[in-house]
Amino acid sequence: MAIKFLSGLNLSNVTAGSILKLDSNGNIVAAVDGTDYNTASSLWSTAGTGGININKDVRIGTFSSDVLPEARLHVYAYQTTDPKLLIEDGNTGDASMEFKISTQSYTMGIDNSDSDKFILAASTALGTTNVLEISTAGAPAFQGDLLVNGTMYSDAADISGRLDVASDLRLRGNAASIDQGVVRFTQIMVITYT
Repeated sequence: MAIKFLSGLNLSNVTAGSILKLDSNGNIVAAVDGTDYNTASSLWSTAGTGGININKDVRIGTFSSDVLPEARLHVYAYQTTDPKLLIEDGNTGDASMEFKISTQSYTMGIDNSDSDKFILAASTALGTTNVLEISTAGAPAFQGDLLVNGTMYSDAADISGRLDVASDLRLRGNAASIDQGVVRFTQIMVITYT
């Protein structure tokens, strides 16, 4: 593999072992410790389990060094439709992520052991207290009550299963009680046309 430079290359400020960067003029220059990157041990340390503890916000993909991360983990890409984050299990486990406050956790992801459904669980693991399951065909299943604050529509010709609707007289302005409802019901005449 060869690299072709379209203009003069000035590497006078680059020493062996330097980390390189492109400056705002398109020149290759040595990156500056503390400005472009930081090797200070106060920013990161190795964890006891072999991981890395980073004591500052982390920016991934931000194209400019003067754009600071807006969260503890900031994943950024410019004008792309590719996913910005991939969570993958390479074997038979679940691809999931957990959201946690002191007393409650929610976990969401793909449950490998449950037909690869997308699951939202009110716990630390998929398959435990699932509140929403979406099959690979896109069919949702809610565990518990579904509260609709608005209008619920269906384009299906047939709705199977049970639909309970709480109702009262406020739904129609001209509703009234029916006296002797059973008697009136038995007086209904069925007419057929041929």
